[in-house]
Amino acid sequence: MGLADTLEMGNLDAKRDWGFARDYVEAMWLMLQIDEPKEYVIGTGKLDSFGDLVSTAFECVGLDWQHHVASNTNLLRLDEHFHLIANPSKAKTNLGWETQVSLEEILDKMATVAKRCDRSSHKLSARIYPTQQR
Repeated sequence: MGLADTLEMGNLDAKRDWGFARDYVEAMWLMLQIDEPKEYVIGTGKLDSFGDLVSTAFECVGLDWQHHVASNTNLLRLDEHFHLIANPSKAKTNLGWETQVSLEEILDKMATVAKRCDRSSHKLSARIYPTQQR
């Protein structure tokens, strides 16, 4: 927070099935509660791009990501043509499990904690939080 003016990223079009650890731990706990073990795929079942993640994260701190993110071809993965997405329908059917926290909520939680940590260490940067009052 406030340590760099630019975030270098690879392929902003690459997509992932982002999820919240607490949701996944709940799924694991539910798996341990059943009598007969089964294999489950755990995930959100939704793909979001790195561009979506970056845009939302910067939005959470009141910044336009396009002014702070640069493309770096050294960060591109050679094999990025496929998308892995979970199908958690079996977990929903058998365990009653589904994700509770969206990507937007995850990023908002992260930004809130980062702001609080930054504030508590007296390193609040007007450059990063232009609308934040000291």
